[in-house]
Amino acid sequence: MKKIMLLSGHDIDVLQNSSVSKDVFDVYKKGVVYKLAKKSKYTLAFSFAKWTTLLHLYDIVVVFDTYYNEGMVEYIYKINPDIKVIFYCWNSIKTISQRIDIKKLFANDKIEIWSYNRSDCKKYKMKYNPQIWNKELIQSNSASNFDISFIGSPKHRLDYLREIADYCDKNHLKTYFYITNCKCSFNKNVDDRFLPYEEYIKKIASNSRAILDLVTEENYGLTLRPLEALFLKKKLITNYYEIIDEPFYNESNIYLYGRDNRTIDEFLKIPYEEIQQEVVNMYDCQSWIARFERTE
Repeated sequence: MKKIMLLSGHDIDVLQNSSVSKDVFDVYKKGVVYKLAKKSKYTLAFSFAKWTTLLHLYDIVVVFDTYYNEGMVEYIYKINPDIKVIFYCWNSIKTISQRIDIKKLFANDKIEIWSYNRSDCKKYKMKYNPQIWNKELIQSNSASNFDISFIGSPKHRLDYLREIADYCDKNHLKTYFYITNCKCSFNKNVDDRFLPYEEYIKKIASNSRAILDLVTEENYGLTLRPLEALFLKKKLITNYYEIIDEPFYNESNIYLYGRDNRTIDEFLKIPYEEIQQEVVNMYDCQSWIARFERTE
């Protein structure tokens, strides 16, 4: 069995406190000096956290795009020449290319590139490994204090959010929209406070009948929200229309915002239909890691 190291960061909370947590490492040390050091490939190694001392114990290292900087791969191979490096795109290529020389990355034959985005995989001939969630975050609370919940930034979503909030208000549906950097009447985040992911799952998502997923052009793909709904057995309202190609798609559970012939109110009244556990397990972090290993 291959031993896999995951290089992410403290904000990829879906991997934290999972049964694979011992193999998840923050890439960088914390502090202003280290933040400056990672901006140059010549001082980059100085900013690395303790994972570098353990590299020799691993067969595969997975680097999330968010934490990649030029010079990282060369340093990894310097420590362990026999390790395989997988660059995992947790964002679209369009978004990643805004901060990384993507052509140079693709030209590096030492890196195996994977993505969560089906369209990008077809276009750039990358290997596909879907979005992930952590079943150990599941809350037993089955209450439904809210009809629809959403957490996120207002970027390119505010018109949708206002439209849905107005609809819910007119139809007596209770929303819990927790939005960053947004002053609007339907925003519950009045103090602009960062909400820890596990707190969001426990207090908001687990207490909602439906989770709202609004993708933008920059992140058009399967986000965490549909998987939250899948694992928590909640309904989903989304404008990611390619979700119909996912094995867990069920029209009783998923509402295609902007294309659905039903009203949201009608959709919410339809009973939730259970999804086969083997399908749900496909999106758990353990299965996600196993797919990297099976390529061997």
